[in-house]
Amino acid sequence: MTLRPAVRRLLLAGSVAFLLLVGWMTLSGAIRQAPRSLTLGQQVETAAQLVCGLLSVLSAITCFRWRRWNRHLLAGWAASLAIVSGLSSLVWGPPDPIVALVFAALALLLALGTIRLLRAVQPSLGLESGTVQVVPYDAEWPKLFRSESSRIAEAIKPLELRLEHTGSTAVPGLAAKPVLDILAGYTDPDQLAQLVSALQRAGYVHRGPQGIPEREFFRRGEPRAYHVHLTLIGSRFWRDHLVFRDRLREDPSVRDAYAALKLRLAAEHPRDREAYIAGKTGFVRGVLGATSGGVAAEPRP
Repeated sequence: MTLRPAVRRLLLAGSVAFLLLVGWMTLSGAIRQAPRSLTLGQQVETAAQLVCGLLSVLSAITCFRWRRWNRHLLAGWAASLAIVSGLSSLVWGPPDPIVALVFAALALLLALGTIRLLRAVQPSLGLESGTVQVVPYDAEWPKLFRSESSRIAEAIKPLELRLEHTGSTAVPGLAAKPVLDILAGYTDPDQLAQLVSALQRAGYVHRGPQGIPEREFFRRGEPRAYHVHLTLIGSRFWRDHLVFRDRLREDPSVRDAYAALKLRLAAEHPRDREAYIAGKTGFVRGVLGATSGGVAAEPRP
C-alpha cells in the first residue's frame, strides 16, 4: 500500500488512539471491579482485563515512540482482547458459550484489523530525509533484501552484479535506521557507465560518489528505503563494508555496543545526520582496526 506521508501519519495516530482507548477502557474496568467481592470467574476476567489494558498501552507507546509496531506486543494484545470479550460475556451475561465465542471472534477481528492497518501505515523501511531514527531490528529486512536484490538482478540483465546485504539491517538483532543498504560489486570497470544507467532504469536515483571516489551511490523510495553502493569488487570500500558487517554478526558484544552508541547518537542528533555519522566513525575505525583511513563511510543523502 502506497500512502502519502500525511495520510500515513493520520492513520498511525488513529491506530495509536484506538489502542489507548482500549487500554483505558480495560484498565478502568479492572480497577473499578478490584474492590468488589468477585467470583473466581470474575477474578480471572479482571486479571485478563489488566493484561489487555497493559498490552494496549505498551503497544501504543511502542508505535508512537518508534513509529513501528511490535508484532509480539500486538499479537498478545489481540489474543487478550478476544479472551476478555469472551470471558465478559460468560461472567457478566447469560452463560452461553456460543455468545461468548461470537464476542471473542468479533473482538479478534477488530484487533486483527487494527494490526493490519498498522502494518500498512508502518512499513519496515522508510526514513524521511534530514532525520535520524534508529528502530529495533525487524526480521523482515533479510526478506526485503532478497526480494530487492532479485528485482535488481532481473532489471539490469544482461549485466551482472554481486549483491551483498550490508549496513545495520544486515546484522540480526541490531537496531538500525530503517534504510536497507545493498553493496553492489562489479569486476569490469569498463561497464561502470552501463551499470549506472541500468540501476537508474531499475528506479534508483544516482547521487554520484558523495565524497567517496571508490563508490557510486544510489537511493530509492520516498521516503528513502534502499541505498545501493556500487563499487569494484576487492576495493577498500568493498572490503571494509563486509569486514565490518561480518564482525558485528560474529560478536554479539560488539553488536550491542554499536547499538547502544547508535541509539544515544540518534537521541542526541535527531535531525543532524552529519553529527550522527561523525559520532560513529571512531567505533567503526576501532572495529576495522588496521584499515585506519579506509573507513567505510556512510552515504550522504
